[in-house]
Formats: sequence, structure tokens, C-alpha cells
Amino acid sequence: MELTGRIIKGIYKLLDEIGSGGMATVYVARSLLTSEIVAVKILHGHIVKETEFVKRFEREGNIVSGLLDPHIIRVCDYGIDDNLHFIVTEYVTGFTLDTVLEVLSPLSVNLALGIARQVAEGLQVTSDRNIVHRDIRPGNLMITRDGIVKIADFGIAKSLGLPNITEPGFLPGGTPFYVSPEQLKGNVDIRSDIYSLGVTLYEMLIGQPPFIGENAVEVALKIEKAPPPSLSRQRNDISPELEALVCRCLAKQPQNRFQTPQEFIKAIDKIPGINPAEEATIVKAVAQVADLIACREPTLLPAASSFEGATLVTSSGQRFPIRGAVVRIGRKDRVRDIYPDIDLSPLDSHRVVSRMHAQIRRKGERWVIVEENGVPNGTWVNNRRIQAGIEVPIKHGDSLRFAKVRLTFEER
Repeated sequence: MELTGRIIKGIYKLLDEIGSGGMATVYVARSLLTSEIVAVKILHGHIVKETEFVKRFEREGNIVSGLLDPHIIRVCDYGIDDNLHFIVTEYVTGFTLDTVLEVLSPLSVNLALGIARQVAEGLQVTSDRNIVHRDIRPGNLMITRDGIVKIADFGIAKSLGLPNITEPGFLPGGTPFYVSPEQLKGNVDIRSDIYSLGVTLYEMLIGQPPFIGENAVEVALKIEKAPPPSLSRQRNDISPELEALVCRCLAKQPQNRFQTPQEFIKAIDKIPGINPAEEATIVKAVAQVADLIACREPTLLPAASSFEGATLVTSSGQRFPIRGAVVRIGRKDRVRDIYPDIDLSPLDSHRVVSRMHAQIRRKGERWVIVEENGVPNGTWVNNRRIQAGIEVPIKHGDSLRFAKVRLTFEER
């Protein structure tokens, strides 16, 4: 249903759609009372029929409306208008942390710790209100153009004073990269959010979460049993104190982690030689992301030729025809007008495929694949990771993997 132009509650005029997910669509809107630009999240019509999702949506508005902190997305209003369930929040200009990581990963130690420190400041506020976010990850962390990090999307947050409405073992986004061991069983408190923040910090430093696998079950088993791969063995500027801090966040047992976000912040401040990034440094990083995206978008979008000669096929038989001598593969983003020739969004529930991920090209009588520069989550040919910018020949029957999305290359 097209809602652009509609006025919600007689106050919020929807100006344009800026994003859509499994539960809701988000619009940029203007308050007719104050002229303030806001974001309006509206629950999908088919979801309204599912009582649990409606309760979760309403709970998000109820929980977050009382949280006033620079590091938490501010909720201005929520309710129901003519059968439309809505939440109105402040409109934030900037990027999610996952977008920053797609372009700049891995981050410098100071920048990563500066971002993590701000997230912890927001989590201290939620902890003081006995609220557990339960979905701390790069996609739910906004970084504004003013260098402020804000926690977003409290859709599955749990107030410890209210009954739980989500099932035990609920996995945000269907993939448990950032889920604590105890969250896999359904029992959480603020120490679970500290674990997820530790995973996010690890990813900022290394370029990927500590525990990855071919499917959610494999990842979950590693979260429960495996130690995280050493940070210092993967980059040489990780001090013993920083490695110990991250490992403490990732402890399997909650009692072995930092017990509060404030304790985590104090530990950051005690690391020798560390000066967590100030807001001005984060502003520069966000500006760099904006510049790089602006430079790279035009190279992604030229129309393909009418040539058609191969197909990418999923294990379930879904086919993505390669129509053109140069075909762009990635994840579409309507906000930034990025529309790759082959959109893997339907196969990428956790959004680990980059918007500008790879190209398949016809070179004379053969096909080649090349990964775009700056892709954090990798491209594999027959289980071997390829180097960005290097053309790799591919042939009929080869297995291709874009981050976690696996397909088979078939020539016609």
C-alpha cells in the first residue's frame, strides 16, 4: 500500500519511504505542528494479523519512549491511526555501523573503542531502566554526521519487569553472530548486551565477527563452545590489555564478563596508550564513508547489455540470470539508489552481502569474477577466498559464495 503523502494522527506527513524490513516500513516525515523532520516506522499490514509481532512493535514504543539519552534513538510518539501501527522517532542523518564497516573495515583501535564506548554509555541508560536490548549489532547502531553513536531498533528489547513475549532461543535476523550463549536459551540480562557489544567491537577490529559458519546452527555451536580467535594474531597493534578486554566481553558465562556497561567503560579508559576516538574523529570517518559511497555509486549502476549467457543458481533451484557482459552483484539500497544487476537481498537475511560486492564479467571465451574493493565479508570460488580487485576465472559448476550466500555458476 502506497502511503507517501499520507498524514498520520493528523500530525506526521509521510514524505518518502527510506527503508523496509520484515516487520515494518520506515518513512521520512514532517511534523505539521513543529515542522520537525522525523522518521515514522509503520508495521506491515500482513504483520498486523500476527498478535505476537503487534505486541513486540507496541512494546518497542512503550519501552523506548521513556529513554532520553544522546546515544539512544529518541521516540517522539507511537500508537495506532486508522489501523496503522506506527512509531515516530527522531530522524538521524548518518550511517549504520555496518555501512561504515563495509567501506572502512577494519577500524583503527581508537576509532573502534570510541564507538564501543558510546554504545556502552547508551547501554548504561537501558541497564538503569532494567531494559535489555537483545539485538546489539552494527546494523542497529547509527552514527550521525555529528559523530554521535545511537542505539536503534528496540523491537525485541525486554524489560525485566515485564513478561517475555519472544520464544526461548529467538535469533534476531535469523542469524546468531551477535547472540550471547545464554540468549540462545532465552535467558538474558544486561550482560548479554555486553557480550553482543564485545562481538561488535571484535568485528570493528578484525572485519568479521569471531564466530562464523555456513549456517546458524554451526555459528551457535561455536558461540557455546569455541574460544574466540585471537585478535593479536590477526593484527599487530592489539595490546594484551585490549585483547583481555574483548575476551572478557565474550566470556561464555555471564558472571565472567563485565557486569555493567560502566565497568566496561572504565576498563577502556585504563588501557595504556589508548585514546578512544572523540566525536570529531568519528565525524571524519562518517564523512569519509559518505565520500567513498558517493564516488563508488556511479560505477555500480550502468545498464547491462542485452548479452545473456550464464546463471547463478541456489541449492533450492532459484535462478539469477546473468544478463550482460558485465554484471554487478550485491544488495540493493533504495536510500542510496544502489540497484545491482543481481540483487541477493532475498537470500541475505542478515545483510552481510555488500551493496557493491562483486562483478561477473565475460572476457573473450571465458567468465571471470572480481570482488569490489572494500568488501568486508569476502567472496569465495570453490571455497577459496579471492582477493579484491583480482579477476578469477570461473566455469560451469563452480561454487561461488558472496559472504554467506552460496550459489552455483552455470553456463548456458
